[in-house]
Amino acid sequence: MSRLFDDGSNQYCEHSGALLDGYPYSMGSWVYADDDASTLAAMYLGTTASAQFWDALFLRGAAAGDYVHASSHQHGGGPGLVAAITSSGFTINTWHHVLAVFVSGAERHIWIDGNAVGDDTTDISSGWNHNNFAIGGLRDQSPGDYFSGRIAEAAVWDGELVEANAITLYGKDAPSLVEPGILTAYWKLIDDDVDSIGSFDLTPNGSPTFTDHVPGMNYGGEPAAGNPVVKIMLQMDQFGGGVMK
Repeated sequence: MSRLFDDGSNQYCEHSGALLDGYPYSMGSWVYADDDASTLAAMYLGTTASAQFWDALFLRGAAAGDYVHASSHQHGGGPGLVAAITSSGFTINTWHHVLAVFVSGAERHIWIDGNAVGDDTTDISSGWNHNNFAIGGLRDQSPGDYFSGRIAEAAVWDGELVEANAITLYGKDAPSLVEPGILTAYWKLIDDDVDSIGSFDLTPNGSPTFTDHVPGMNYGGEPAAGNPVVKIMLQMDQFGGGVMK
């Protein structure tokens, strides 16, 4: 399963509270958009307060090329909204892996499907007030750009990932297998919104549902969550029944 968002219903999942204490950091997920005519916010880290800074990972279906953006916003003055932009776009009704790396307020990078990297070094003199995280929508003082489609295997790393990591993630290795020493939060979004490695569980808003997950994920020998056969086997083993051969 994966989280299914309907932009017409303003659906998103949110954690209110700080995940990180500063740059650099990385965030990425699998996305399956069903709309290529709108701007869709897949992941957001910033604040709900006014006159502040934020970062976001957008699928820009509203712009020519349907490119993916790692965007940073400076409220009031300066360059305003800046972005690293992929050199190829997304396709609707197709799973893509997207990864954004925010090195500082003056450097950001973006990958789609392990390549088509985009870079931007515009300095927005960003302060750090990133105390709110969301999947499926922009959650600044003017919420919007709600996602339309599926999001799965979302993660945040407290450090700078590189192209080799983007390639590995596109190869369907789970985030828990990629730089686990700096992995801050990981939401599989299979059948709940629980952070698999920490305490940053998400709260759903607008009643998003669940649907088919990314096929073929590699969890490194870990049983696939949400698989009823696996759950039965584990329960049999727990109560002394042995594992079925």
